[in-house]
Amino acid sequence: MNLSEKELTIIQDADFFRVKQQIIQKTLIELNNLRDEVKKTAAFQNFDFPEEMDIEYGKISKGENYNSLPWIVLDFPRRFNKNGVFAFRSMFLWGKGFFFTLHLSGQYLENYKTLILSKVPELKSHQVYFYTDSDEWQHEVILPFYQQLNQITPDKIQSSLQNQTYCKLARRLELSNIQNLTAFGLETFELFFKGLNMISS
Repeated sequence: MNLSEKELTIIQDADFFRVKQQIIQKTLIELNNLRDEVKKTAAFQNFDFPEEMDIEYGKISKGENYNSLPWIVLDFPRRFNKNGVFAFRSMFLWGKGFFFTLHLSGQYLENYKTLILSKVPELKSHQVYFYTDSDEWQHEVILPFYQQLNQITPDKIQSSLQNQTYCKLARRLELSNIQNLTAFGLETFELFFKGLNMISS
């Protein structure tokens, strides 16, 4: 077996997977904490959630191979059914960062698209990304799948909301700022959900 110098270095590093497991466990704890803190926000407590929405536990999923990288996802609050998707997703992608996404599709998009359009000017000032790809299930907040709202014309945003069966708004947190994970996640949740419910500050 021929290994590159980099591969040889990694295969001799017995601590790598121990440290990886420590990081995964800390991330799981932090995402559970984020869920609990979201529940305390005015945006959550005052929101008129659709029926049968999971606003108690949410769901944490994890795996090893999203674009060949380990990942962890918290969907909270969440609703995935035949009528569409209504979810706030917090995703950790190894080596890439954390992504916080409001995902609406089907009937839920129909219910909220007018409010989303009305809040676009405010969202533009918060480094919010708008999903522009045809594959609804691409999650990493990068070009060409996502573009910053302030770089998209209002006509394109409106056209997308009218013609697509889904809408995804997202913000990203770089790993270098991981100490701000909970605060950034809460800020993003409040930004998105106050917009949908028109809660005054």
